[in-house]
Amino acid sequence: MVDHSLHPLFKPIQMNGTYPNSYYVEKSPATSLMAYVACYWESGSLPYTQEDVAKEEGRNLSAMTVPARVLPDGCTDMLITYDPVCSVHSYAYCGNYTQPFAVPEPSDDDPPAGDYTFGVRFFPGGAHVFHGMPLEWFTDKRIPLEECWPKKLNALQERMAETNRFAERVEVMNAYLSPLSVQASTYENDLMKNVLHRIFKDGDG
Repeated sequence: MVDHSLHPLFKPIQMNGTYPNSYYVEKSPATSLMAYVACYWESGSLPYTQEDVAKEEGRNLSAMTVPARVLPDGCTDMLITYDPVCSVHSYAYCGNYTQPFAVPEPSDDDPPAGDYTFGVRFFPGGAHVFHGMPLEWFTDKRIPLEECWPKKLNALQERMAETNRFAERVEVMNAYLSPLSVQASTYENDLMKNVLHRIFKDGDG
C-alpha cells in the first residue's frame, strides 16, 4: 500500500500514443482509498469529442487519448469492459506485466460507439489488501475477476450495470471498495512506504 503523502509522487506511465475518435479520462479515488488506488480511469469510443467528456465530467478530469502502448509500472488493474451490442459488462483482473504491450487499433469490425473500459489502477501491492492473494500469481496474466475477487462481486455488478457516466462509475467503485480493505500490519505498511518513497523520489517509478 502507499501512504497518502506518496500518492502525488506516483505517476502511472501507461499512456503512450494516440488513436483518433477515442478518449481517456482519470480521477483520483476517495481519500480512504488513496493508500491502495492510484486512480480510476476510463477509455473508449463515444459519439462525442474528448473536450465534451472533460466538460461533462468536470474540469478536474484529464481529457486524454487512449494509450496505444502500455508500459509496465508495477501497478495492477481491475477492468470492467462494456459491450454495447450485448449490453453487458465483463470483469477482469490484470496483474503486473513485465513487458510492454500494444493496445489494438480500433477497426471497422469493432463494436459501435458506446463501448468502454473502466479501470481501477492499484498501486504496487495495493490490490492484495482486497483480494488477499499473492500478487505473483497474476504476473503477466489477465483473468476473470470472479476467480480472484470473492467479496460482494454480485453487488458491484448490479450497481455498475445501472451507471451511464464515468462519474457515476467512480462513485459506485468508491462505495464498493471503501469497506472492503483489510488493514495490513504496521511492519508491512512501513516497509512498503519506505521502498516506494525511494523509488518515486528517484524517478524510477
